Amino acid sequence: MGGNETEAEPVDSIKGLQDLLSSCITNDDVKESLRKLQDLMENDLSQHFQVMLTCDICTSDLQQVISDLMKVPDRMANIAAVNKVEFPSSLLPAPFCQAVFYSLGSSLVNLEEIFNPEILTFILTKITSNFKSPCISSLKKFLRFLLAYVEENPGKSPLLHQTFLAMDTKTFETYFLTGLSCLQDPSIILKLFGLVLKDPPKFKVVENVVFLRGSLSEKELENLLIYTSLTDEDYVMRILRRAFLLVADKVFIEFTKYSDQVPICECICICLALLNPSQLKQAKTHFTPILMKGAMHWMDLTPEKRNLGMSLLLTTLAKFGEDKLPEWELEDKQLLNSFQDLANLSYRQPQKTLNTEGTKLILSKWFSAESNPKSPHKDEKRDQMKPKVEELKNAEAVKDAPSGNAEEDLDSDDDDFPAYDMSNDTKVDPQKTKKILYLREVIQELVNPESDYIEDCFGLLPDLCRRHLKHEDPGLVPQLIKGILYSQNRFDTQDWVKLRETAAVAVLETRPVAAAKSLVPAFYDKNFPMDTRFGILTWLTNAAEGIQIQYRGKAEFFDYIKTCVRGLCGGAGWAKLEFTGLESHYVSQLLIALGSLLRIGKNVPGWPELASDYLDLVLFTARSGRAVIQTTCIHSISLVVSLASPHMVATMQEPLARATQWLA
Repeated sequence: MGGNETEAEPVDSIKGLQDLLSSCITNDDVKESLRKLQDLMENDLSQHFQVMLTCDICTSDLQQVISDLMKVPDRMANIAAVNKVEFPSSLLPAPFCQAVFYSLGSSLVNLEEIFNPEILTFILTKITSNFKSPCISSLKKFLRFLLAYVEENPGKSPLLHQTFLAMDTKTFETYFLTGLSCLQDPSIILKLFGLVLKDPPKFKVVENVVFLRGSLSEKELENLLIYTSLTDEDYVMRILRRAFLLVADKVFIEFTKYSDQVPICECICICLALLNPSQLKQAKTHFTPILMKGAMHWMDLTPEKRNLGMSLLLTTLAKFGEDKLPEWELEDKQLLNSFQDLANLSYRQPQKTLNTEGTKLILSKWFSAESNPKSPHKDEKRDQMKPKVEELKNAEAVKDAPSGNAEEDLDSDDDDFPAYDMSNDTKVDPQKTKKILYLREVIQELVNPESDYIEDCFGLLPDLCRRHLKHEDPGLVPQLIKGILYSQNRFDTQDWVKLRETAAVAVLETRPVAAAKSLVPAFYDKNFPMDTRFGILTWLTNAAEGIQIQYRGKAEFFDYIKTCVRGLCGGAGWAKLEFTGLESHYVSQLLIALGSLLRIGKNVPGWPELASDYLDLVLFTARSGRAVIQTTCIHSISLVVSLASPHMVATMQEPLARATQWLA
């Protein structure tokens, strides 16, 4: 930056924006404040962003201004509600995000000099952390804009890559997965995100998406793995090794849902297609014994899982160049054909990335309805493997349709009975009119067994927890957990399980210790059904990663891990464990969940004592003699040994000695 006048300009602009935001909060005339904010969003915000992005340093004052700007919808909505003033729709979260991304894009287009990637990172992080769900639609448009921007300004491409590289893991995951869903080609993804996956925490996002979430369509998974190979070919081998170890693991084969196993098998096939001849030869040497070891477990399961295992084995052996393949009769050859297509796919990086729309055209159509296209990645092949609900409905409709002969369709035996007059019957209005705005209203609905708003409450809870639960009475947490645990899927909704899990994880991430103290004892309560008890373990482990990021180095994370591990390992609950029938599944999942918690909390003070309690539980369950449980016990002991540091051995000497004796 040049002389004093030039240096003073950004300071004055930022100071003016800070004064405007402060005055809107303190001004008694709420309508006037809302009008000023609307004017800011419509006219001046782009200029402010342009000044911000040219600052040399992302100072604490600048960060405070950006943070205050992103809090405008929440703060002003509360002020408007208190003063009973109508809140303008343009300041609601979704339109607000759309305006912010538009202004950010306009500022980049009008910016002739280079921008500061650190400041752009901070702005993008703040908007997604405050409005993750409402901003997704606008974020897709913004990513397409950035793609056009780097095509028009190749020299600024490294700055954009630095922006994504500087993001924290959670924020990068949001942008990366959104880009994966709206960008159609791996080369386009590479052009936008660059080699950001070479940063280990960023590559961890890829592993988590593939192996833990399993939420990608087949096309998205294909694009992800191809992009990963374009970044670094060795990454594909790392993913392939982990996938092979997983499909050979007895616990994964027996207890993981079929729908969650298919993406892992698809991942293996795609990775095999991306290997060069040297890597393929290396993979054959290392992974064939692993695959054969797991093959015997696939054969003893349900027909669909057996078919899945055989299809994967035939595809892999064929790719490895084996001449004599097993002559199995497959019930579903379509699955085998799909795997073979994936294992033989070829990708050529285009010489030039084509983008039909420039930045100015994208901005001109920003607020039009047609600028929001749906994601092009429809999972057609996986849909073909599932029963077609619409076809079944159509078949039944045809079956129940009138034959065309009116006399044959009449029930002549009932002619003597007059039809009941239903003309004055009250019609049922299927539309839900009740608005739920507060946590206490959510609790009232959750504890009401006749409520029609259970799914709506689950959907609202993440946002309500983020905004209000931290500031509410801690006594609300047990009531929320109780409502979640006792809720029932009255309408047999397909998304109910996922919505319930998201709600429980949101409560855990917001109030970790209080929520864990309410959830942990419920696992040993046999009054709860099987899916709820399994769900408790899933919620506790899924929330642990988010809590680790949010409360890194803080007492809340330490106390959460201790509460979960000590509560689930508590000796009082052992008497309630049984080792026959389905109860053996509970025990296996309990050990796996506790192992995950110990792995996530490996740096927690007092970890050796927690690991000792875990080993006591492992050795207790090992005496059951059940093969399934003992296999899990071996894995659990190996996990503890791999995580333990040399200085911890003295504290864990006694349980480790007993574990060694049992293994011998």
